[in-house]
Amino acid sequence: MLRGRENSFMHACRKDTLVPAWRLFAGACEEFPDLKTSLRLEIESARGVGAFIAPEDVPRLLDFLNAEGARIIEAASRNGEGQACTLLLRKIRECAAYAAKHGLGYLEASGILPPDLQDAWVEGD
Repeated sequence: MLRGRENSFMHACRKDTLVPAWRLFAGACEEFPDLKTSLRLEIESARGVGAFIAPEDVPRLLDFLNAEGARIIEAASRNGEGQACTLLLRKIRECAAYAAKHGLGYLEASGILPPDLQDAWVEGD
């Protein structure tokens, strides 16, 4: 379901805006080259890291969402995914707006839990 929207989003953003999170983990990537090759633009597991947008580029993400969001939702609706797409774009916009307001970057991640809940996490939940 998300692959098409993610790919259209990635193609619409400039290549230097949406990048793997190498910059955030530069030291670790240098020490462990396999880590760098494992960091990609798309989240590939239930607990993973996806694309990164640097703080100075977050306003471009917001501009893109404002300019193209309705068109993306319309295309998703034609494929029966309008509601899911609307929710996804709303979450991205909310996080990006917070990041822009506070001078932060934007990192896609899944399954990232606070330390006090990590032991309770069960694969597949």
